[in-house]
Amino acid sequence: MRSRTLGAVTALSLAATGLWAAPVSANPTTGSPAYQFLTGPNEGEPEEIALGYFRDEAALFELAPADVAELVVRSSYESQHNGVTHVNVNQQYAGLEVFGADTTINIAADGSVVHVGGSAVSGLPGARARAAGPAPELDPVDAVESAAEELDLPEPVGLEQLPVVMSADLDADALVSDGGISDEPIPAKLGWQPHEDGLRLAWQVVIDDATDVHLWSAVVDAATGDLLDLDDWTIEHDHDETASRIGRDHGHDHDHDHGDADATSLASASSRSSGPIVTPNPVNDGSSYRVFALPFESPNDGGRTLVTNPADADASPFGWHDVSATPEPDYTITRGNNTNTYTDWNNSNNPTNARLSVVVDEPSGAAGSYTAVAASFGPSTPAGGVHGDIVPASDGTDAPTLGCQPLVDFPAGAIALIDRGDCPFVDKVGHAQAAGAVGVVVANNVAGNPTAMGGADPSITIPSVMVTQDAGAAIRAGQPATGSIESQVFASQPEGGDRLTFDFGLDLTQHPHEYWEAATTNLFYWCNVAHDVFWHYGFDEPSGNFQHNNYGRGGVGGDAVNCEAQDGGGFNNANFSTPAADGGAPRMQMYLWNRDEPFRDGDLEAGIILHEYSHGISLRLTGGPGVNCLGGDQRMGEGWSDYHGVVTLIDPALDDPDGPRGMGPYALWQDEPPRQGAGIRPAPYSRNMELQPFTYGSVGTGAWLNGGTLAAPHGVGHGWNTILWDMTWDLIDVHGFNPDVYGDWSTGGNNLAQQLVMDGLKFQGCNPNFVTGRDAIIAAETVLTGGENFCTLWASFARRGLGYSASSVNNSRAAAVEGFDTHPDCVRSFMTPISATGMTVRDAGEVIPARFDLGRNQGLDVFAANAPFSRQVDCDTRQVVSEGEFHTPRARPVATQMPGNSGLNVNARGVYNYRWETDADWAGTCRELVFTMQDGIQYRAFFRFE
Repeated sequence: MRSRTLGAVTALSLAATGLWAAPVSANPTTGSPAYQFLTGPNEGEPEEIALGYFRDEAALFELAPADVAELVVRSSYESQHNGVTHVNVNQQYAGLEVFGADTTINIAADGSVVHVGGSAVSGLPGARARAAGPAPELDPVDAVESAAEELDLPEPVGLEQLPVVMSADLDADALVSDGGISDEPIPAKLGWQPHEDGLRLAWQVVIDDATDVHLWSAVVDAATGDLLDLDDWTIEHDHDETASRIGRDHGHDHDHDHGDADATSLASASSRSSGPIVTPNPVNDGSSYRVFALPFESPNDGGRTLVTNPADADASPFGWHDVSATPEPDYTITRGNNTNTYTDWNNSNNPTNARLSVVVDEPSGAAGSYTAVAASFGPSTPAGGVHGDIVPASDGTDAPTLGCQPLVDFPAGAIALIDRGDCPFVDKVGHAQAAGAVGVVVANNVAGNPTAMGGADPSITIPSVMVTQDAGAAIRAGQPATGSIESQVFASQPEGGDRLTFDFGLDLTQHPHEYWEAATTNLFYWCNVAHDVFWHYGFDEPSGNFQHNNYGRGGVGGDAVNCEAQDGGGFNNANFSTPAADGGAPRMQMYLWNRDEPFRDGDLEAGIILHEYSHGISLRLTGGPGVNCLGGDQRMGEGWSDYHGVVTLIDPALDDPDGPRGMGPYALWQDEPPRQGAGIRPAPYSRNMELQPFTYGSVGTGAWLNGGTLAAPHGVGHGWNTILWDMTWDLIDVHGFNPDVYGDWSTGGNNLAQQLVMDGLKFQGCNPNFVTGRDAIIAAETVLTGGENFCTLWASFARRGLGYSASSVNNSRAAAVEGFDTHPDCVRSFMTPISATGMTVRDAGEVIPARFDLGRNQGLDVFAANAPFSRQVDCDTRQVVSEGEFHTPRARPVATQMPGNSGLNVNARGVYNYRWETDADWAGTCRELVFTMQDGIQYRAFFRFE
């Protein structure tokens, strides 16, 4: 649920209040700085400890004792790998939930309170609602009617309150029939909505929009019917707008050699990834799938592989086709415990597939069925189709088949066949409609697939479709002809047979509908891989993951993901809908991409699949199952989703931390070199700040790279993952890379990074911002390793302006204040004559010896990535400034190149000397010199150049 900062709402700013840690001397094992918890060990159950702490320390959260008098544990579960119990608490008043008043309290295995995050509501005793009492004037049906009107949905039909069978997956006080506006019955819950004038009694209703992809959570005033709060639990994107906004062309040439009829790869032999990677603990059920296997992202990385027994026995103990916990598969199609995967060409949100076709009847020589694509204007083809003679149209001009002028001698009641070209599609269809046509078939005028005809004309009332150039020629040659424009039903789920063999042909030169079985198999594989991999990092049954059968391991079942391939709801997009309650089944919709010919299929782009799946993870883990609370203008959901989409697929053969790494380049035809096109983001990810210049202050400008429309949530999330991408590679530098993404967090820097990001989601609480997200990750690392990587993490965050002095009093963009300093415990001083605290004055252009003592000779490979560096600062405030006019993005906020012939040497005692050759152009300016060691410790000093 989206939380608002409204008068009485107090966001818990943990960075400001210091509510997660206090400094101690050092980690006794590593000697690294470490942090102690909020309390020492406590006796008792984690829930009791959490509630007691929250009540006893209410003043720290600017709450009165009465504000925490009614607390209810919404969810509580233990993470097995670190022993932390995450207690998610909701404030109540007069026996009802206060919407958005959710706090996460993390309790260590010994009962210590580790970290607290979330949002809380103060001033409950003085709320105007106290005298009114919890008696709503509107009933649940009234509330649904009001919400539908506010959302501009069709008028509900036959709304009625249904009997409620209470279950763990139904977090509601009432259930209302769908009324024709929702794909599911509508749950309604009575509670209090914080408002600028106090608390308002309100109904929260959840409408699965039957007219669009939205999953609306609407809060309606229980007295007036006014809409008080609105959130869309479907996370969708506008990648087509993104690509056009940043002025990017398709980024590919048209001369790819697709090879033979089973063309499955666009990668050159020299650029192919090293995969595939399989679980070391497989379920031996004999299943096999021909797919672009882990770590392949798309056809750009290489060809498909027939992967055998890919299910992980820990995460999916009975394989991918089970739902009953028995060795034998329950399904031999692309369905099982973790996902029900199917094509959804007609956007019906269920496994029934209909393909729009032009059907020509016997005895015409053109008799048969021809694939068609509907226009973006006019009505949809009716359920029964439209029937009649199919008649070539003529407008009596020199190009009579184009229909650009009023038609002549056209028989009313027929279907018009018109050629593409010379005038807008709406003109052609309009002329046919005026002549009495009941439908229009437009034949393409170039080879290749038909496209969705664009345009707008509200006066058009007949359906129109496009067919291929060859189909148009065949129908014209087969005159006279009768037929129809209709939807034909096809199979929607590939069949693997008793041996569970899913091996289907794939020809990328064809329209994706021609290889639907291969595409659906690929989506099924990746939805299951996502489940299994993320299970190992703690998105498991107790935390609210997505399974039909939880096998008695906690949580609520019944929520396998409905993964919809080649969805007919749109183009150049994808989305993921996540019900708040554990047990509510999510829906993923993967679309085709039509920015060029032949169309591309998002089902073959693993980065986008993992991105969408991860929206469900961040929503379920933040604040715990039972609440969706990623709101505000600093919402980072797109960042976490991008993170899992690229980090899960890291392949050293293709990924360079200091080179470009795009998000979804295949979908935008950015094929060579693989993964390096920016894809669906404004810029590629990179630790090189010349390629990716994001810093935390960028979110406060309202424009990230290319305009305000990209600022939230996608641009802001893009910035968050920029920081996480750097952090991951910094940890890989320290701990190495492990290609086994199923591996324990201790087996590689990438495994550790993914574990910390997942743990951070559990720690941070509702409505986080960048600062609270940072703190949650650092707290999680403290629990997991005792602070071994404390300074490495701070150095990563500080490089992008999310350092120790960075702050954000709430989660609005305007609140973001960047700081490039690391934690004080991670700073060391250079040896004299460089000042440890003041400003060292030197002549610009001279060579400055920067000496530091490591205690022993550790060789010359002591610097971390992007070190050493210097950057210009304000001489008075010492704050980082831009090189030139202050703007976002800054021109090189951290210059990574050192001028001249700088170099490093060391003596036998471990005293290092760095010859810093400065630039004469620096005269009259001040700079900060930063050396980052491989353990994250930084040597810093300020210089004034004359």
